[in-house]
Amino acid sequence: MKPAHEYKENELYEKLEPYIGAWFRAKYRHFTPPQKYAIVEIIDKYQKRPRYMKKKDKIYFRLAFKR
Repeated sequence: MKPAHEYKENELYEKLEPYIGAWFRAKYRHFTPPQKYAIVEIIDKYQKRPRYMKKKDKIYFRLAFKR
């Protein structure tokens, strides 16, 4: 298991589609510490192994995250 890495907010917004990032920024302003650790790891995991996702989750994932 690799060591945990806390990502900066700008790194997280780069991974999100612009409209999702704008919505999140308007609604919440900042990511929580757990989100700063988890978001990039989740994106990377499912980009490498999409077969583990349910069909509806794949659709949401493709809409929300850049590939």
